[in-house]
Amino acid sequence: MKANDLDLNKKVDSVGLNLSKYNISSVPQCEVKAALDISGSMSGLYANGDVQKTFEQLLAFAMKFDDNGEIDMYAFDTGIHSLEVASERGYKTYIRENIQRKFGINGGTKYSPAFRKIVEDARPKKQGLFGSGSTPAMAPTVVLFFTDGANERSDESDAD
Repeated sequence: MKANDLDLNKKVDSVGLNLSKYNISSVPQCEVKAALDISGSMSGLYANGDVQKTFEQLLAFAMKFDDNGEIDMYAFDTGIHSLEVASERGYKTYIRENIQRKFGINGGTKYSPAFRKIVEDARPKKQGLFGSGSTPAMAPTVVLFFTDGANERSDESDAD
């Protein structure tokens, strides 16, 4: 066990302790997805480590609730980018390696492309030839959406 693993295990355990305060003994399994704002107004939060700290708390939550211990990750600005899934492997460098090195933290903020992509990815897919057959039962999905600012469009009903 590496020192990083120990840090994450402490965070996972603290999620469990907090749940027990509310007499929740059985944790419901769900799918966890997260979208991180990479618009320009977030640059300071990435630079000072706040996004990394938040991500570590998110991962501890996912390890407790997610059905497979991985988070489907997205980055958004005026578009949406699917990222490598996040897990306990490499969590201390995930933000730097998968966001800061791959994307510039700049530009505007549009929520609708992110919402659409996440909803599309969460829907059960038809099985069988030509999409026929039964659809799998839909697992509950928790979506964590991290942003600091206002959407560029308040009328997002939508024409984009």
